[in-house]
Parts: sequence; structure tokens; C-alpha cells
Amino acid sequence: MSLVRGSDPSPGAGRRTRGFSLVEVLVALIIIAVGMLGIAKMHALALSSTGSAGTRSLVAIETAGLAASMHADRDYWSTTSTLAYNVTYSPATGVGVDVFPATQSCSTTCTNQQMAAYDLQQFGLALSQIVPAFNANVTCQNTTAPQSCVITVTWLENLAGVSSQTDSAAISSASVTASGATGNANLLQQPQYSLYLEP
Repeated sequence: MSLVRGSDPSPGAGRRTRGFSLVEVLVALIIIAVGMLGIAKMHALALSSTGSAGTRSLVAIETAGLAASMHADRDYWSTTSTLAYNVTYSPATGVGVDVFPATQSCSTTCTNQQMAAYDLQQFGLALSQIVPAFNANVTCQNTTAPQSCVITVTWLENLAGVSSQTDSAAISSASVTASGATGNANLLQQPQYSLYLEP
């Protein structure tokens, strides 16, 4: 009497399901970690760019405010043949405007020069609330038409290892020039904003 055998199962049916090896898991983790580091770097760069753009916008707004004040005091800014002023700030000395004294006071009527000095000092005070150190140059030429002025603001955007409360030697206004960095190792970026106007 013969036995009837059923159909044989496929050769691989009895094998156990094989999982991931430890090496494959480690390679996958390394790839994911590198990707996450890249995303973190992009996020940090985006935040830095947003902060820089915000600072530049605030500097532009304050510069436009000074330009409006210069338009209001046109009798001063458009009559003298050549004007050149430098406005600086440092935590140790505060706001400084060359040529003009530290304070301008007038009892009843202010002269055009006193109004200009006050506007420059308020401009410097406003900028000091935005950036840790800056140098602003206001130059006007009224000898030939069109009479024109240029306001140039240069500031420290990033400081390595210092803050606005540290010694003024590290972030002195002398280190911030309209022509660029002067070799200070703490200067990482030194943006510049210029505004042309006709008072």
C-alpha cells in the first residue's frame, strides 16, 4: 500500500524571518543624526539672519527719523557750505557728538544749531538702544547743486566673548569706523547703512 504525500512546502518556508543587524541600525542612526545636525544648523542660520535683518531695519528707521529732523531744520543743514559730524556711542562714555557740547539747552527759543545738536544727540541715543556700539557720520555739501547730505551708520552686529556691559576698550566706538574693521579680533561683522538726502 502506497502512501500519498502532500505537496512539499517551499524551501524557504521553514526559515526564520531575519531582522536588522546591529551594523545596519548604527548606520541608520548616523544618517539620521547628520540630517538632524544639518536641520539644526539651518535653523540657527535662519534665526541669525532674522536678527540681522531686524537690526538693520531698526537702524534704517532711526536714520530716516534723523533725515526727517534735518528736513525740519533745513535752515541749518542747507545753508552752511560743508558740514561733517560724527556721532558715537560706548557704554563708558555714552553718546558723543563732535563739535557740539554734550548738552544743548535753550530757555525760550532754540537756534538752528541747537536744534541740529539736539537731533544728533537724540539720534545717537536711539541707536544706542539698538546696537551695542556704533559710529554715525553725517556729511553735507551745499556748495554745488543739488545740496545733499549722506548719513552713514556702522555698527557692531556680533561680538565674540563681550557684551554691552563689558569694558569699553573691547567695543570702543573707535573700533567702529565707516570704512570697515580696524583689526579688532572681537569684530565678527560690521554692517553699514547709508542714506542719501537733500535737505
